[in-house]
Amino acid sequence: MSFEYPACPNLQPPPFDDTNIVAFDCYGDSTNPHQAFPCGRSVQQTWTFSNTTGVNTIDVAFPGRDTGGPRLLASIYCDPNAPQYALNVTILNFQAPNFWRVSIASRAACHSVQPCAVAVANALNGPWPMFQATRARTGQTTVVGPTSCHIAWRTFVGAPVTGSAIIGPGYNVYVGTVGDRVYAIGQNGNPLWAQATPGAARTPIIAVASPFITANLTLYVPSLNFMLAIDPVTHAVAWTVTHPDPTAHCNTAVFSDFNYYFTAVYFTCGNTLYAVNAERGRVDWTFNVTGEGSLTAPAISATQGTIFVGSSKMLYGVDTTGAVVFNFSTGVVGIPTVSNHGRIIYFNGLNNITYAVSIASGLIQWSFPFSGGLSSAAIGPNCVIYLGSYNGTLYALDADAGIVRWTLNTGGRIDSSPAVDGNNVVYVGSYDHKLYAVDGYTGLIKWTLGAQSQIISSPAIGEDGNIVVGTVNGYVYSIVDDPSAPPCPV
Repeated sequence: MSFEYPACPNLQPPPFDDTNIVAFDCYGDSTNPHQAFPCGRSVQQTWTFSNTTGVNTIDVAFPGRDTGGPRLLASIYCDPNAPQYALNVTILNFQAPNFWRVSIASRAACHSVQPCAVAVANALNGPWPMFQATRARTGQTTVVGPTSCHIAWRTFVGAPVTGSAIIGPGYNVYVGTVGDRVYAIGQNGNPLWAQATPGAARTPIIAVASPFITANLTLYVPSLNFMLAIDPVTHAVAWTVTHPDPTAHCNTAVFSDFNYYFTAVYFTCGNTLYAVNAERGRVDWTFNVTGEGSLTAPAISATQGTIFVGSSKMLYGVDTTGAVVFNFSTGVVGIPTVSNHGRIIYFNGLNNITYAVSIASGLIQWSFPFSGGLSSAAIGPNCVIYLGSYNGTLYALDADAGIVRWTLNTGGRIDSSPAVDGNNVVYVGSYDHKLYAVDGYTGLIKWTLGAQSQIISSPAIGEDGNIVVGTVNGYVYSIVDDPSAPPCPV
């Protein structure tokens, strides 16, 4: 592999050997000022790679001044048969006064396709139809969110909102509350209806019950030992599935149309995973665990259709018949996230470790220890996973290597799972009463919403770019990029 490196004309890179070692360094310091990046300014450099050795992955990193360790800037996932790649590296607001260094390294691990491309096909029947938007729970969309914070509307729903809002066709918002109700809110913030549920309503989903009747939308609402199917217009209950344990909470569902004749809805209540005919409410099969506590809400691999759920002892993958096809021995907390290419599953362990595990082999690709709990992950278009921590830190981890790219400390615990827009802006709520919009490349705050209440709810991104989030004091906000609307309090 060869280089063109205009920033470092006097440095000759050694040959690549397809290992994880640094193959090329471009650096400068105060004694070599013609090589130094100007402090506090954005700098862009382009390298061109000629693929002569079949190297499949190229990493670019620089040492993080605050952590002392490397921060990954970018990765290229190469087609080994492609002749050339151009890599544009931008370092934003680089503050180190005396030293900078860019390192380029190769890795032999092959990704024949870009693994972090947004899987739009996962998000059906609405811009944000379920928790974390997609069946794989990636928390991402191609829609670009607001660059500034203005309040389009704020609607009071009378009870704390701790789950995620969802957004269906026609810009309508649906949200469950701990006050045992699910609410429908119109695109202007006007309440449309409220439906009582047997217990606290968790995050609903909206889906087409039959792939052949595209207008036949149904809202699926989890509650205390119940799953309800509700007409989103009339809010009439079409069917319910009841779990035998009256104390078991049902969790937010996920849907799939891997069955040719109908959409299946998968959800957990207590220790049971249900597969239900979405149109008729018929339970087709169940998967149960014993002595392992309650199961997490499910995530689905978009490529294989495997349904992943975690227990206090194990991460399971089951196929569309309910047969176990994958297991990994550790307790799981939170909802797993499947990579868009369906090869890696990310999840948080009860042992305070975040794992990236190969679905094909069951082998750990990397692990990351943390203190306290973590939210479910979102995946950015730059091959980064974003996680909120109970210690108030938002983490950005390289999805392939587990390297910390950056961290952001908020003023309170983060239960909220991040959402990522098409410009790689990360939205996340905190116990410090704020919703944050954060640049996913740099970790810099773009804007905040001061909500005067804890934000446990996970944000949702609408098809017009609005951000919808609920608060513990019972309000639902819609944030837009419209200077004519009231500015957000900070």
